[in-house]
Amino acid sequence: MSAPRSTRPVKPKVSAPATVKPKVSAPAAIKPKAVAPAAIKPKVSAPAAAVVKAVAPAAASPKAVAADVKASDSPAHKSRVQTNKVIGVNISAARVRRHIDKLNLNRLLDELIAEQKDELSKCEEAKAVATTAGKVDTVGEELLEKVKHKIAALSRSRTRFSSEASVVLSIVCDELIQQIVRHTIQCMLDSKKKILQVCHLHSDGVDKIPLFPLVKTLPSFAKNADMFAAEVAEEENTNMVSALLAQAEKDFKKKYSVRSKKSVADSPSEEEGDESPKDDQSHESEEEGAESKTSFRCYVHQVYTAIKNDNPDYARVRISRSFKHYLSDLLVEFIQRIAPLVLLTTNSMKNKTINDVAILRTIENILVDGHTPVETIVLADSKGDNCDNPFVAVRNTTYPTSCCGDLFVKIDAKIKLYNAIGDDKSDSD
Repeated sequence: MSAPRSTRPVKPKVSAPATVKPKVSAPAAIKPKAVAPAAIKPKVSAPAAAVVKAVAPAAASPKAVAADVKASDSPAHKSRVQTNKVIGVNISAARVRRHIDKLNLNRLLDELIAEQKDELSKCEEAKAVATTAGKVDTVGEELLEKVKHKIAALSRSRTRFSSEASVVLSIVCDELIQQIVRHTIQCMLDSKKKILQVCHLHSDGVDKIPLFPLVKTLPSFAKNADMFAAEVAEEENTNMVSALLAQAEKDFKKKYSVRSKKSVADSPSEEEGDESPKDDQSHESEEEGAESKTSFRCYVHQVYTAIKNDNPDYARVRISRSFKHYLSDLLVEFIQRIAPLVLLTTNSMKNKTINDVAILRTIENILVDGHTPVETIVLADSKGDNCDNPFVAVRNTTYPTSCCGDLFVKIDAKIKLYNAIGDDKSDSD
């Protein structure tokens, strides 16, 4: 009887593996979890909410606004706008550089380089088409390399400029415009007018301007000078004839006792006012045209405004648009004239880069023409260790009657300010 009792409890133990089967079926339960990716789709819409959050900084982020304010106040930002202002120059050095570089000395080279770059683009497109088609275009690759070599050769031939070259030339242009504007204002006030016109510049005393030699041979200046001189001569002849006729009439009436009634037409009329051209109130409306990147009108107006603000007597002075255009044209012609002369000076100095020294020497050669040189010789101590003679003769030639000395002192002071700015200096056009 005891043997059966021992076998009965064994059967439940053997059936234990059967209870494992539900655990084995667990992988089947995993399948519903595999459907979870379908539930992820609604979560994909979360980026839409993220877009709203991304816009939030623009709506309100004091830190970002503070960062922008600090960036605008940084020296690098200020220098880009105020480089010329710091050295006291209103004529843009970048605009001067564009004229002497791309619009004059390197104009032809840049045109040839542009043509070769167009050819290079065509060769690269043809090579891309051949590569896509699985072909090897040997002739096209040779042509591509040939065009690259042409571009490199043309680029090496471009005239280079130092960083101070355009700054020095802009200082000269600024001083030239200042002297012209001051002279014109004085002539305008002497003629009882209120608006600066071209005719006021070409009046008596224009040749007394210190930098007059820089403009007297420019095409526009010479043409207008001749025109206004002819008008003045004609007016003088007319006045002389009128005076002779009036005197003859007066003598005739006196001789024959002829009395005449005073005519209303003979009464002096009120002084005619100035013409009212478009003046400085709308000084930059025309600058939006095609010449906005080559004209100096904006900078001429800045020079005029600075001079006007410095003198309370000029408070009612206005400038005509035609006069601004005229001064802008004079600056363009001046740079066109001086550019090849500066290149000749650079070549004579055995240099490949136009620097401030070459520009100053060229300006000096123009300004000292016709002035008497004064030479001084000083015996100084020789500082050479291997020199047998303890003295050395130092020769110096100056032109006291020219304005070179005063001009170069101003340029030197402003260049020192420019160099003192350091790495933050830059100019925008």
